[in-house]
Amino acid sequence: MPITRLERIREPDYLVDLDARSTDDLRRMRDDCVELETEASYLRRMAQGRIDILRSEQTRREAGEGGSLDGLINDLPRILAGDAPRTDATHSRIPALLGPPETEELRGLFPELNGDATLADVPAMSDPDLAGALDRFGEAERAVSTIRRELHTVIDAIEAQLTKRIRAGVE
Repeated sequence: MPITRLERIREPDYLVDLDARSTDDLRRMRDDCVELETEASYLRRMAQGRIDILRSEQTRREAGEGGSLDGLINDLPRILAGDAPRTDATHSRIPALLGPPETEELRGLFPELNGDATLADVPAMSDPDLAGALDRFGEAERAVSTIRRELHTVIDAIEAQLTKRIRAGVE
């Protein structure tokens, strides 16, 4: 079975001798990482959206308002807008790609985030099933966040080398 880009990027020697690589190689490496990071970010947002919806249903049930698909649908704008604090501009990354890449390499690692019918059945789910779905999506979110952080570390190292070359006037 061929090695995936993610497996190759995660190999310990991926960042070895960056200063000996051509600028074009560094840019290709960075582009691969950015594409995977964009997909990871997309999957993370999908997981977080599902988690927010399920948590909202739990809260609605605790208040005696759960179990209604119409009520859940009417509440979606508020749920998905979220009230979580946003990262300030100095610590955020401007995405190079605004949507997931066509390769969708990471999606296969997270089948619970692909074509999941869980959300269509939220009002009919039992409390234990709802809790179980929350656990599954939480695990997926944590796993994809780990991948995303690893990719950020690699991207930062490659961009540092590219910046060093630009400052030195080397292309």
